[in-house]
Amino acid sequence: MVPYIWAAGLGLGLIGWGVLERRAERINLGVAGFALTVLLFYFSSVMDRLGRSASLVGLGLLFLGGGWALERTRRRLVATVTEQVS
Repeated sequence: MVPYIWAAGLGLGLIGWGVLERRAERINLGVAGFALTVLLFYFSSVMDRLGRSASLVGLGLLFLGGGWALERTRRRLVATVTEQVS
């Protein structure tokens, strides 16, 4: 559990660093790292505890809801950064 917390924290730190220095590629990389951490945590911890069909339904909901929220946040942050640069 601790490595996932560290990895998610590093992803969020990379996002914060990108916002601080107004670099869209760091924001994108941080969001991708955070999403990958959540996906790996789901496969290694959550999927083992659920049945096959429930875990696949949960994975679909995670992709739809989590992906939508992450992309919405990423677009907002990148738009904020690019507005400040122009």
